[in-house]
Amino acid sequence: MRIQFDYGWFNDEKTVIRYAARDNWTWKDYHSVVHVSLYAVQSQQHPVHVLIDFSTGHRDRFPSGIAAHARTFGKKLAPNFTGKAIIIGVPEDALQKIGVAQSRVLQATDGEAHFVDDEDAARALLESWSYAKSDATNLANDSARDNLADWLEMIVTKIRQTFALDSAESLYGDSGEASIMGNIDILLTLCRHYNAHPTIRDVEEVRKWKEDYLKTYDRTVGTGMYGVSKEFIAERRTVIQSTFDDLIELVEDMNPW
Repeated sequence: MRIQFDYGWFNDEKTVIRYAARDNWTWKDYHSVVHVSLYAVQSQQHPVHVLIDFSTGHRDRFPSGIAAHARTFGKKLAPNFTGKAIIIGVPEDALQKIGVAQSRVLQATDGEAHFVDDEDAARALLESWSYAKSDATNLANDSARDNLADWLEMIVTKIRQTFALDSAESLYGDSGEASIMGNIDILLTLCRHYNAHPTIRDVEEVRKWKEDYLKTYDRTVGTGMYGVSKEFIAERRTVIQSTFDDLIELVEDMNPW
């Protein structure tokens, strides 16, 4: 059965994603289309605002439950969602139920929802956000963010290539610590600092990396192959496990479904 909501980019820069209601939509349709859209959102390396347009779908009555569902408008289900949402087409009685008939702004779960009358008002608000941003940082422009994305992809590729090296009698050709663990740490640092995300779509891949690495570590370093103390072996293993857990958490946050 088709979801009674459409989604697509509202502008050429792909900084605003628009969810448009179809006739006889339900809240289930709305939440479903948001989850379907997450891959498209996460494919962008820049922040993304949300525009929800209920005026495009005809219903005899606005569905009940607005007070609960409005709290999810703008929810940061992807790392690059800004938490700012603009909503068109909510009737006055529904706005009164959620207590924003005057302010037209609702502090949601982890963002804020702005209720406007039409698309012109939405465009004006988006323009004001863009102007107010005035981001003068080094990675504020799309070309710089694309450059960051290229570096993240190179790091992930290097990690995958290193896992293909010998692990029977060495720690991935003696490159495991530098080219796998070192690169994962760099990857985590860049993603956290720049609010970016690696090109890893399946968390199971990272879980397999963790399992394979720890088994190889135990079989090589853990048996004294590299001549380090038992204390260091145990301490280092704890750091490795924690590093993989951090990467798993990052990828899971990117893919909440």
